[in-house]
Amino acid sequence: MNATDTGMQAAVRILARWGATQAQMRLILGMPRALLSDVGQAALDGDQLDRISLILNIHAALRGIFSNPENLYGFVSMKNDNVFFKGRTPLDVMSDGDIQSLRDTYHHIATMAVW
Repeated sequence: MNATDTGMQAAVRILARWGATQAQMRLILGMPRALLSDVGQAALDGDQLDRISLILNIHAALRGIFSNPENLYGFVSMKNDNVFFKGRTPLDVMSDGDIQSLRDTYHHIATMAVW
């Protein structure tokens, strides 16, 4: 198993712990159903690698904020009323399929980690 496969498997596990559906995982990772179900079986493009990196970085930022698993894994599925999320969950924002929304979610959460 190479580093790309390991990163992809970690991202899928994190998304599952966050409560993402298969459809949300495909949108967040920018992958068709077949590729998501055959993790490690196909080459990933740069966009997909960026998405995996962002998921891993979001998880790392959350680990810097929360020490308890309920918040570490639950925060992304909690409605958030701050200016960025506007009553949506971080998972909803990331699930729109746009990589910029994923980047913005990461930057917002990373900023919370330094407070």
